[in-house]
Amino acid sequence: MKKWGRRAVYGITAFFILLVLFDLSLRWVSSSVWVRRRVAAKLSESLQREVRLEKISASLLGIKINGLAVSEAGGFKEGTFAGVDRLRLRVSWYHLLHKHVKVHSLAVNGVYVQVIRNSDGGFNFDSLTASPAEPDASSPGLPVRITANRVDLRNVNFAYLQEPEFSVRVHKASFSAHGVGIDRLFEVRLNATGEYRSGPVSALFPVGLEARVHLGEMNWQNAYVQLGALSVRANDAVLNVQGSAHDFTRPQAEFSADLRRLSAASLKPFMAELPAFFVPQIHFSAAASFDLPAQKAEISSFGFSMAGLQAGGGVTADFAQTPLYNARLMFQADLAKLASLAPELMKPYALGGGVSGTAEVSNERLSAEVSLSDAEGVFPYAGAFKGLNASLTASESGDLKTGVVNGKLTGNLNGEPFLVNFRVTQTLQKIAAVLNASAKRVTLPPMPDSEAKEPEPDFVADTHIEPVVKTKWNLPPAAVLADVRIASLDAPFFYGTDIVFKADLEGLTPDLKQAQGSLSLRTENGEIRDLYRLTNASPVTKVLFLSLNVVGKVFNSLDVFSVLNGLVGADDSAEQDAQTAAEKVIKVVEGPNGEPVQIMVPYSSRKMDGRMKFDQFDTSIYFKSGVADMKEGTFVSDTVSFTLSGQTNFKTEKVDMSVQAAPGKHYADGIMPLKLNIGGTVANPTGSMSVLGSVSSLVTQGIANNFASNAVKKGVGGIFGLFKRKSPKPQADNKAEQSLLTAPQESAAILQE
Repeated sequence: MKKWGRRAVYGITAFFILLVLFDLSLRWVSSSVWVRRRVAAKLSESLQREVRLEKISASLLGIKINGLAVSEAGGFKEGTFAGVDRLRLRVSWYHLLHKHVKVHSLAVNGVYVQVIRNSDGGFNFDSLTASPAEPDASSPGLPVRITANRVDLRNVNFAYLQEPEFSVRVHKASFSAHGVGIDRLFEVRLNATGEYRSGPVSALFPVGLEARVHLGEMNWQNAYVQLGALSVRANDAVLNVQGSAHDFTRPQAEFSADLRRLSAASLKPFMAELPAFFVPQIHFSAAASFDLPAQKAEISSFGFSMAGLQAGGGVTADFAQTPLYNARLMFQADLAKLASLAPELMKPYALGGGVSGTAEVSNERLSAEVSLSDAEGVFPYAGAFKGLNASLTASESGDLKTGVVNGKLTGNLNGEPFLVNFRVTQTLQKIAAVLNASAKRVTLPPMPDSEAKEPEPDFVADTHIEPVVKTKWNLPPAAVLADVRIASLDAPFFYGTDIVFKADLEGLTPDLKQAQGSLSLRTENGEIRDLYRLTNASPVTKVLFLSLNVVGKVFNSLDVFSVLNGLVGADDSAEQDAQTAAEKVIKVVEGPNGEPVQIMVPYSSRKMDGRMKFDQFDTSIYFKSGVADMKEGTFVSDTVSFTLSGQTNFKTEKVDMSVQAAPGKHYADGIMPLKLNIGGTVANPTGSMSVLGSVSSLVTQGIANNFASNAVKKGVGGIFGLFKRKSPKPQADNKAEQSLLTAPQESAAILQE
C-alpha cells in the first residue's frame, strides 16, 4: 500500500509540476514579441484597420491584454476608433469539455469607443461590418452554453460625433453583471455621466440603471428584460423610469416614468431663454406591443398627469400595405392650476376655469369635442373675460375634404355680455360657414412690433392695392352667411361704434373672382387709422374699404379739397379778407352742359392720408362673378362727406364709380354740390369733376382765362352753408340773390383788370 501511495503522490506531484511548467511556458510564449505581433497582424487583417497591442499574456487561469487599440479607417493618423487599456479574462477550461464556456470573471478597465457620423450619412464603423445573415428567431439558440460569474467594466468612455457641432458622450461609465448566463436571469448595473453638446449648448447629466435580464438561451422569443430603475438627472430635475419588455420578435413592453422638479433652471443648458416655471411632478405610463413580421404596432393605453392636466388614450397602427392608424385622446385641464406652475409669466392673465375634451383620429374619420366651463382670464389689449362657456364639436373625413364644425361661445368681455355661434360645413363642392355674433365692447391687440414699426406708405404717391399671392387654392369655394353686431370695436387700424356687419356670399376664393352675393357694413363715430393697411388686411376688408382707397387717390390727384374749399363762402368780413389774400389755384370742372369751366379757388394742402375720422360710414356691396357693385356708400365727417356708387371688377381691376361730395359734415339726404366720375383701374384710377346745375349756372364764362369771382363763390357758399346745418340769416338769401344777378358784371370787371 505504501508503495502505491508513494506512486500516487509522485504522479500527482509530477502532474502539477508539468502543469506549472506548461503554464510558465504558455505565459512565456504568449507574451513574446513574436506572438504579440502575430496577434496584432491577424486582428488588423480581419478588421482592415491598424491595430496596436502593447502586451498579451495567456495562462491556464486566463488571458491578460494591455494597450489594445484599433485605428480609424485611414490609420492612427486619422485617430483611434476603439481601445482597451486593460482586460482580464478568467475561464474554466474543464467546462469546455462539456460545451460550456464558463467565465469566472471578466474585468475591463479603460474602454474608449468613438462613433462618427459623416456628412453623407455613413459611420466610421461601416468598413468593419459585413452583412450578416438574419438570425432565425425560432432557432434553439447557441450550440454551447455561456455563463459568467462576474463581469465588470470600469472607466468606459463613449463618444458619438455628428458633423458639424453635435456630440453625445458618456464619461467614466461603470457596468457590472453577476451570475450572467444565456439560460438564467441575471442582474446588471450601470452608472455613467452623459454629456450633450450642440453648438454653444452643452449639459452634463448623470445616468443610473438597474435591470434584470434573461436572454432565453439567445432565443429572442423567450428573452425578457425587467427594468428596475433608470435614473437620469439634469440639475435638480430627476427622471425615473421603470418597466419590462419580453418577446423581442413581437416585442411587448410596459413602462412608467416620473419626472420630478422640472424647472427652467434644469433646462437652462438646453434652452436658456425659458421663462421661470416649476413643475413638481409629471407622470407618464404606457403599454405597447409591436408585431414586427406583420408590421403592426399598438399603444393599448397611455396616461399623462401633472398639476392641472390629465390625459390618456391609445394608438394602433398598421404599416403592412396602406398605412392604417387609429388614435384616441381624452384630456381635462384646470387653467388656474396650470397657470400656477409659471406664476410670474401667467399672473397678468389671471386664468381660471376648466377645459376638457375628447378626440379620435383615423384614416377614415376625425372627430373632436372640446368644452370650456366657467373660464376667465385677462388678456392685454382685449380686456377681462368672465364666465366663459364654450362647446366645439368637429367631425371630418380622414382626407379632411368633408365635415362639419359647430361652435358656441358665451360670456362677458369687460363686464359686457357677448355671444358667438358658428357652423362650418365642408363638402366636395363648397365650404358653407354661418356666423352670428354680438358684443358690447371689443378691443383687439395691436399688430406685432415688427409690423407696427414699418414705415407707413405715402398715401398720395403709393396707394396701390397689394395683389393676391398667386398660390393654388386647393379647397372648394366658400359660402358665408354672417351677422355681426358690435357696440364698440377698437382694432389695430380701425375704431367704430354701433357696427353692423352682414354678409351673404358664395363662391369665395382669395382672388374674389367668382364671388357672388351681398356684403354690408355700417358704423358710426369712429376712425380709420390706416386705410392702406386696413384695405390689405384680408379679402373682406379689401372689399369693404377698397372704394375709399380709390376715392382717396382721385381726391388727391384732382385736389378736390381745394375745390370744396372754394365752393364754401365766407360769412364774415374777416374770413372774406383771409380768403381774398389766400393763394389762388385754377381748377377745371364741367359746366351744366358738359363744357369745361375754370374756377379760381383758394389753395388747400389737405390730402387724404389714410387716417380718417368719421361720423358715419355705410357701404353695401353686391357681388356677381367677381364684380362688386356698390349700390350705396356713405362717408360723413367734419372735413368732407360723400356718397359713392359704382362697380369694381376684381378680374380686370377696372373701376367705374360716381361720387357726390360736399365740404364738411353732410348727410346723404342733403345736396352734394361736387360730382366725381371715376374710371381707370384700382392701381391707377382717373377722375373728372363737375358741379350741380344750380351751382354751375353761376359760372357763365368759358374756358379761355375766365374765372368765377369772389361774389360768385360767396353766392355758392351761401347755398352750401346749408350743408353745415346753420340757420340762415334773413339777409343771407338777399345777398345770395344779389350775387347771382351781379356775377357776370363782376367777372367782367376782373377780366378788365
